[in-house]
Amino acid sequence: MYTVNITFHYPKIFNIDGKWVYLTSMKAVNREGQIEFAIVASFNPDSSALTMYKDRWQIKTMSKAFKTSGFNFEDTHLTDPVRIAKLVALVCIASMWAYLVGVSRNDNGHPVVIKKHGRRAFSLFKFGLIFVAHSLLNPASNKDLRDCVSKFCNVPRK
Repeated sequence: MYTVNITFHYPKIFNIDGKWVYLTSMKAVNREGQIEFAIVASFNPDSSALTMYKDRWQIKTMSKAFKTSGFNFEDTHLTDPVRIAKLVALVCIASMWAYLVGVSRNDNGHPVVIKKHGRRAFSLFKFGLIFVAHSLLNPASNKDLRDCVSKFCNVPRK
């Protein structure tokens, strides 16, 4: 048996639905204190499958932010590669800004509301994006805008 939050890689190959794969898993405790399993079937003969899946999930989350959860990137209908590249760069900067503002607000006295099921009402990205958009669209709240800019410009360097 293995303990919580430790990756376990089974060294033998399995045939699942006609595909030969390796299995990597991890046992974790969710927010309600219940044990959950993450099992990844991959072609990797080592234990890197869960790490790669975690990276893939972050990319998927960022893609959602670019498309339907904030920036509606696809609605631009751009086709010129140079313009698309510039827009992607701008959206990357804006999404990082929104995320940093969301983290800062959550950690400094304005936490994201936790719903009855135990999950946040918004992701930290969406929480920050709502605040940044409000600050930019309401010039009367100059203090909010200054706070937003300072959160982005004064990022601690490691």
